[in-house]
Amino acid sequence: MKMKLIAATLCTLLTTHAYCASNPASTTYVDNAINNYKNSVLNLKIGDFYQGGVVFYLDSTNQHGLTAAITDQTNLATSTFKWTETGSDVAFRTGAAATGVGGGALNTPIIVAVQAGVNPEAVNYAARRALIWEVLEDGLTQCDGELADPVPNCYGGWYLPAASELQVMIQNIEQVNATSISHGGSALVENQFYWSSSERGGAASVSTTAWAVNSSTGLARGFTKSVLYPVRAIRSF
Repeated sequence: MKMKLIAATLCTLLTTHAYCASNPASTTYVDNAINNYKNSVLNLKIGDFYQGGVVFYLDSTNQHGLTAAITDQTNLATSTFKWTETGSDVAFRTGAAATGVGGGALNTPIIVAVQAGVNPEAVNYAARRALIWEVLEDGLTQCDGELADPVPNCYGGWYLPAASELQVMIQNIEQVNATSISHGGSALVENQFYWSSSERGGAASVSTTAWAVNSSTGLARGFTKSVLYPVRAIRSF
């Protein structure tokens, strides 16, 4: 394979060489290899619809970044959720303290694990609603067990964004909203606080508050975990 590629590459430069004349397929081999490479390189921009979500953050390579779900997460009963559920008014600390880009992927499983230890019956809290979000390429059709398993092009791995990730999303809210709506989803609720996965309280043994971010201003404020706020899940690629 290696020698074939070398010979074929030379043929793109030396088209009159005897080998190339007798092996016309070699130039086709190189052309195909180049095209396959180009197709494997992402050329994304903010606001693109990709893998069931809207691109709102790209790293310096433009090959990796974050997408936002095209709808808020809901269940049959409500579209707003507590940060955690205790079954009582007693708050507890999870240790989900990351606030920067990439922090939501760390925080979310921590919250879910700690919550399960405190109240295993709790299911309708912010981090879990984000974590169980799984959709097909269209960003709307659920693939959470109701369809055959495995499901081709089913995108899981969503999580509750950290505070800074939510703020980056809000910085690009026009593109996020426009793409969400154009693909059958919905805009973020205007002037509404959304839960982040970032807990307040530092090293305190008990933390009663977590950060939420305003969808119009990008302002982050701490709120009691029992407050009901919407959730917009994100995932990395």
